[in-house]
Amino acid sequence: MKKKWPKPRARKLNQQKVSVFLNKIGFEPEKISQEWRHLIAFGKYKNKPSVLKLASTKKTSRHTRNEHYWNDVIKEYSQERELSFIVPENYSSGEYEGLFYFICERFFGKTLDKQKSYPLKKIAKMAFEIIMMPKPSIAPPNSQARKRKVPIGDKLLESATEWASQVPRPTDKYLKIISDARHNLKTAPAHGDFTVRAMFLLKDKKIGLIDGEHYGFNGPKYYDPAWFYLRMRLEQNELESANKFLYEFKILLPKPAQEIFWQELEPVLTQRFIGHLWGAKNNNEELNKLEIMGKEMLENKII
Repeated sequence: MKKKWPKPRARKLNQQKVSVFLNKIGFEPEKISQEWRHLIAFGKYKNKPSVLKLASTKKTSRHTRNEHYWNDVIKEYSQERELSFIVPENYSSGEYEGLFYFICERFFGKTLDKQKSYPLKKIAKMAFEIIMMPKPSIAPPNSQARKRKVPIGDKLLESATEWASQVPRPTDKYLKIISDARHNLKTAPAHGDFTVRAMFLLKDKKIGLIDGEHYGFNGPKYYDPAWFYLRMRLEQNELESANKFLYEFKILLPKPAQEIFWQELEPVLTQRFIGHLWGAKNNNEELNKLEIMGKEMLENKII
């Protein structure tokens, strides 16, 4: 049976051919690499330090267009109100052999996952600012413009159920959390990959946020806080920082929202947690580690 929520695929691009193309469009490459779904080139464009991001498949191109769109949306929004973060300025975009690419501003320095400490108050404020964003005035790409056919709660349950069916551990209690809440879930804007790996601490002390390819205006409410918590706790091994982040984010909310924060966060966090179980389905050691967090979730001990 074809899976609706599989792991995304990539295609290895010929870097020599891409390099010739880059020179034709006026991009002077210094370094070209491809770790997964995108080929990334660092260099100069119109004498500006720049990054070129090229999708490796047409399916990935949808996400690449979306990141280009996200950069424009935030740039426009930041003209209306001051934000605690910035995104790269888009310089150009186009297609290479039917694959979308864009060229944008390059941020320098280390991403926050390589720092000794994390500015959690500032990161929490970023997440809050994103959730509070109004609907963009810029027309979205086709992938964002489509009307949602499946309610957000049903979509979370559908994806979690497919992943859980492949996990060699009991998952019924986790699925029940999502099922019970699915009719009451709300939507809100989300960056979509809100992690310290996507954040640069810049010279002006602002945070530069990249990799907005999964941005959505009608995503699950509190998706970014849930994702940040999971990645901070499980991949950075920073439980204290993960808990501190949720606290800093929660106190930014209005009092009524604070009172139901866990109620609204829990099903979204649970869906992301099941995704982690699915990713570790062949690793018993990692599954054992995840079950410690799962027990805390079932006992309502996260917050």
